[in-house]
Amino acid sequence: MGSDNGGVELSRRAIKAAKADLEEALAMLDPDNKAGKAGGQGAVKAIFTDSGPAIRLSSDYDALGGFWPAAMGFRQSTTNAVTAVTGTYSNISGQVANVIGLLEQALKNYDGVEVDSEGRSKQAQV
Repeated sequence: MGSDNGGVELSRRAIKAAKADLEEALAMLDPDNKAGKAGGQGAVKAIFTDSGPAIRLSSDYDALGGFWPAAMGFRQSTTNAVTAVTGTYSNISGQVANVIGLLEQALKNYDGVEVDSEGRSKQAQV
């Protein structure tokens, strides 16, 4: 019977590949993030940008001016949607950056174990 420790064994190459993939994804989501690969094009655009139609319409007082219920309801719904989507988008980018940091730490730990193991084997050979 084998034992299941609940852990996952990863090679250094697998950790580096996962980190590179996440850096590429982060560069697409947020090209200004320092954890993303350099040269990211920001291929994924936020849904509600400052120049987007929803923001322009909700800030157009002539279109939504007055106190009629539909305009006030639309303005509130748009504001809530922009806040929710923008917050979620930012949260996803932050989580991807956090995982990249954890993978960097895993690589450092992996290297530390290899150096420590190598040093011990040299001592044993002497």
